[in-house]
Amino acid sequence: MNCLATSINTSFPEFFTNVPDAVYYLSFEVTENNVTTTKTASFNSDTQRIYTYAAIFSELIRAAGYEYLSNPVDSWSTIYSLLDLKVDENTLSGMDQNNYHWANNSRPLDFLFIETPNDQLVSSNGLPAIDLYPMLKAPNGSAPTVIHSCGYGNSGSTQVGD
Repeated sequence: MNCLATSINTSFPEFFTNVPDAVYYLSFEVTENNVTTTKTASFNSDTQRIYTYAAIFSELIRAAGYEYLSNPVDSWSTIYSLLDLKVDENTLSGMDQNNYHWANNSRPLDFLFIETPNDQLVSSNGLPAIDLYPMLKAPNGSAPTVIHSCGYGNSGSTQVGD
């Protein structure tokens, strides 16, 4: 396989920062097999769990179909994602065979994160609507550039069920 992933700098708050209960949004253009589509995913964090921004990002990528969970073992599932967010390093990367999390599951695509249109930012039950786009900008405020991912990598684990 001759594929190299790329990355961008981000400006997420610290990893263990609790996020407010809200309806979170993430919009992006994805190109796969020379076909580009625009997607918007949303996630309502008003649950009994406490979320970090990394967890919210993961939920949004999964909702958009670019992350999946393995079959659970003792109520835990492995998370396989096309993207690797490192909040503590302020980077978001695609996956490739050089990443030690590589799962040898090829699916080359490009992501370009874009601002969610205001008419799609819908609050719910008094919760604010929050677009993650500003956190995907570089610390100097530059807009995100295209991220190339070669396929899936193991990006952690999560407890499934209650």
